[in-house]
Formats: sequence, C-alpha cells, structure tokens
Amino acid sequence: MPMKHRRLHAAQQTDASLREALAAICRGSFLVVTCINMLLMTDYYLIFVTGTAHVQKTFGTSLSTAGLTSGIMVIGCLVGRFLTGNQLSTFGGKPCLLAGLLLFTASIGGLFMVDSLPMLFVQRFAAGFGVGVAGTATGAIVAYVVPVRFHGLGIGLFTMSAALALAPWAVPHALAQPATPIKFQLDWRFEGPAALFLQPVAKGYFKAAGLDVTVDAGNGSGGAVQRVASGTYDMGFADLAAVMEFHANNPDAQNKPVAVMMV
Repeated sequence: MPMKHRRLHAAQQTDASLREALAAICRGSFLVVTCINMLLMTDYYLIFVTGTAHVQKTFGTSLSTAGLTSGIMVIGCLVGRFLTGNQLSTFGGKPCLLAGLLLFTASIGGLFMVDSLPMLFVQRFAAGFGVGVAGTATGAIVAYVVPVRFHGLGIGLFTMSAALALAPWAVPHALAQPATPIKFQLDWRFEGPAALFLQPVAKGYFKAAGLDVTVDAGNGSGGAVQRVASGTYDMGFADLAAVMEFHANNPDAQNKPVAVMMV
C-alpha cells in the first residue's frame, strides 16, 4: 500500500476511534455532572473575582483582611475535599454531590444575612466546604461513569469544564481592571540615582503591571518623608536617617513611613 494511502487509512481509523470514544463518554450522567461542575466552579471563581472589592466596600476593611475571606473559602474547600474523600465509599457519589450543592446554595443565601466579619468568615468557609464536597463528588461520579478504556479522554473533558468556568470571569476582569494610581516622591531632582524609578515608567513596565505611577522630583529626604506621612504621596525614596528622625519627632503620627528598601 502506498505511503499516502496508509496515512489516509490511519487518519480514518483515528477519526473513527475518536467518534467512538466521544459517543461512549458524552452520555446523560457525564454531561449532567460536567455541567454541574462548570456552573459550580463559575460561582466559585466569581466570588474570588468580586469578593475582595465587595468586602472592602461593605465592611471598610483593609485589602489584606478582605483577601483573607477568599483564603478562608479555599481552606473550606480543602477541608471539604479531604473529608468527602473518606465518605464517598460509604454514602456514594450522588448523595455527596447533593449535600455539597445544598450546603453551597444555603451559604450563598446566607450571605444576605451577614452583617459582620466573623459571620462572613463562617459563610465563606461554608461556601468553600460545599464546593469541596460537590467538586470531589463530581470527580468520583465521572470516574465511575466513563468507560475504563476512555478514562484519559473523559477525565480531560471533565477537567476542561473548570477551565471554561474560569475564562468568562478572569479574562474580562483583567482587561477591564483600571490601573492602580501611585504617586512616588523622590528625595532629590531627576538625576542618575532616580533612573531606578524613572526607567520603568519610561519603558512601560509599571503600566504593564497595572500600575499608573507618577514620579515627582524632591528637595531632600526630609520633605519626601513628610509628604508620604501626610498622605500626599503613596510612596517615596529617602534616607533612613530622615525616616528615623520623623519617627522620633512624631511619635503619635497616624501615617508613619515604615518600609525601607535597600538598593
């Protein structure tokens, strides 16, 4: 048989095998569980995308505290996955899936009754726990319903649902995210040492990282420290001695420059 015909025959066999595999995999239970997993992960990622800003605005917390709420949800998810793995053989995949979905739905409904940070921490943990339980159950069900000889393709298609859930929220949010404005105060005029800060602005490195940085010339380290302390500037560059002097002369200042960068 000529080489061209052998290649065509091999391609036809591959297409036939793929159609057979998809026909065996993409049946009722697999499609339902995969859709449930995609919707569940969509809600889960949506909380990550919008949750931090919501917590800051609603409770007036710092960025680190708002981010902690998302971290607690991740911890809840890990705990849920760990505990569910031990219970699947006892209760089965479907009861665990239903329990996880009910817990997650109840926790989302309970968000409307949250009026304090401690309650929000509990709500986030419960939501993450529900996602962990349901997510572990969906994986177990898929492993059961997909024929053994098609496990590789079946699991790959199932896990792709999580990636599809992430895409609609991550990409538009990243594109629409406004640049963070930062005002930076130098200790002196635009001279050689200032190139460390001016070069990234000129090259667009800060802009590429989502930062709108404005660098202004200064007239001494003492002035730079005072402007950062007053809130006029977000960051500044100054001698360590000037920072120490400010701390000594202003022990009750609310906004004390405390970070030191060694170059």
